[in-house]
Amino acid sequence: RDLKPQSATAIFPAQNLIEKKDEIKYYFGGAEFTQVKLKSGFIKLKVESTVEEAIVLDYSLPNSFKEGPIGSPLQKTWTVPPAKKGEKVFVEEMFPIGGYTIYFWGKSNLENPTFNHVYTELLARIEYSGILRTLSLEDKIRVELGLVDLVPELIIGDPGRHVLTSKDTLGLKLFENIQGRLNLEDAKMNLNFYNSFGIESLLDVKEIKGKNTRSDKSLKLISSELSNPILLEKAVNNPPLVGYEYDVELNKSNSNLKQFLELMPNKLMPDIEAIVRPNGTIDQNDFAFDISELLVNIRFEMPLKFGLDNLTLSSNQAIGFSNSDKIKNIKKGQLILKLINDFPINARLKMIFKDEAGTQLFELFTDDSYEMAAAEVDPLSGKTQNPTESELLATLSREECDQLPYARSVEFSVFLNTDDAKRYSMFSDYSIKAKLITDFIYENSL
Repeated sequence: RDLKPQSATAIFPAQNLIEKKDEIKYYFGGAEFTQVKLKSGFIKLKVESTVEEAIVLDYSLPNSFKEGPIGSPLQKTWTVPPAKKGEKVFVEEMFPIGGYTIYFWGKSNLENPTFNHVYTELLARIEYSGILRTLSLEDKIRVELGLVDLVPELIIGDPGRHVLTSKDTLGLKLFENIQGRLNLEDAKMNLNFYNSFGIESLLDVKEIKGKNTRSDKSLKLISSELSNPILLEKAVNNPPLVGYEYDVELNKSNSNLKQFLELMPNKLMPDIEAIVRPNGTIDQNDFAFDISELLVNIRFEMPLKFGLDNLTLSSNQAIGFSNSDKIKNIKKGQLILKLINDFPINARLKMIFKDEAGTQLFELFTDDSYEMAAAEVDPLSGKTQNPTESELLATLSREECDQLPYARSVEFSVFLNTDDAKRYSMFSDYSIKAKLITDFIYENSL
């Protein structure tokens, strides 16, 4: 009795070598999470063993579940093969755990801390093999287990207070290809603030500046509606997820929007500060999905009035007549321009053919008789109902045909005028679509 062996050779019975129940603390940059649903992630296992018997590892996260049968916590079993006498065996594995929800309150949510702690259970055991083995006190088994590369689909808890800033330069397509002068009688701009996080955010619109890079002029948008920070309340997840929206309308009576848009800015430079969770959290029930967004949507509505100056929409497109073997044998030809117009305004046209260096070769459709018809406006909505189709024909001279092989691009310009002083509402989905069809007569040598 009272024997304390240094080593033993025997047929060992089934027995437990390690029994551990741990609460592991994780750090999330100041956030305090109580629950995480994983989109992807892994349990990483590393084992080093000199034991000459196979070792079975039973690992579980009791406070976890996967969608499906109720009461199915995450469990995994590994078998570490026996080591040869005097040698070591190594096992390393990544086990995917995407789709599982893990409670980060530790063993129980009735005791503190109730966040950022994962309760795990690990059992290392040997089973009866009926084989004579030698074990000694110098034998060892080292087990490392943990959660790595977690990508959440949903987090619940306290995200912590964070201050985020957005200073960026954004392209404004509304005026991207427009030149000339724009005179507005009135204009409206709707700022739609959208929050689909289950977290309050306080937005401070410090500045919105517009810049016309063609004229190198800029102007700051000023409005009393943007002088105070805007509190965006939490989204609601019943489900479905319903985001919180807050609208701000700017017009000529509460802002300098009219002057701002008459600048025809093609760049917007907003400076916005967002304070995440400005008023704390209640019961750590804030949440965020991987699809949650914090957005500012901008919509313009402008009843336009044009003066004597033309408002010009331009587009430059690459062409390649030189790819045709017959291009040098053209005797004469016609270009048919088919146009589909959403705008409620008649327009003159011009096409300039240019060479590789951008030098003008010749112009087409320059006469005032080449005009695109306006689309008809719905009197109730103020928007055009159906686009109009126009077909224009231009005849190419022999000299212009000779220049076609050198053409590499064509600049298509549309000149919009409202000499009748009518006012129209312009919508962002208005467009002018053009299709160019060629009809050539070739010279053939016999």
